[in-house]
Amino acid sequence: MDFLPPSTGGPGEFYTKTIQQTHDVLNNLKTYFHDYDGQGYEIAGMVWFQGWNDMGDPSHYAEQLADFIRDIRKEFKVPKMPEFKGNVLCVSTRPYWDEEAAKDFEIWRQCKAAAGHAQQQKKNKEEVEACWDPWKKVEKRYGQIASNFPFHYCGSGRCFWGMGKAMGDGMIELLKNETK
Repeated sequence: MDFLPPSTGGPGEFYTKTIQQTHDVLNNLKTYFHDYDGQGYEIAGMVWFQGWNDMGDPSHYAEQLADFIRDIRKEFKVPKMPEFKGNVLCVSTRPYWDEEAAKDFEIWRQCKAAAGHAQQQKKNKEEVEACWDPWKKVEKRYGQIASNFPFHYCGSGRCFWGMGKAMGDGMIELLKNETK
């Protein structure tokens, strides 16, 4: 709902922010790309990474995404930006899930639950603290490989790198098909 486009009942809060930020970058290219020297630009496509903040009724997702793309094309005056057939690609993020980070996070979740239960049972401070012992063994490693909750892919660089590379590789394939 946060990214709901105008033509589907929006604009949602984050749709509006996306438009504002994109206009800001396009209007200030030198600020964001120091080597930019006024040579112009072309909006030829886009990458959309579906996230948790756009949850809602999935039965309307395909229609809403198509409207989102059409509204973006209209907003940025790029009516020839690729339509949908033959130049849209879905990249599954599942293969890039960081099992190690998720496993460590599960230890944190279990420790949190155990500590909460111990507090409810009116256990002493040492007994509550002891609930965190398994987490203390993996906390440093988790901090090196992750930074967030599972709904944000644990903030895992390994996960985001894999997804980004897969999306980039997909874009290259789409561009190859366009030139044929």
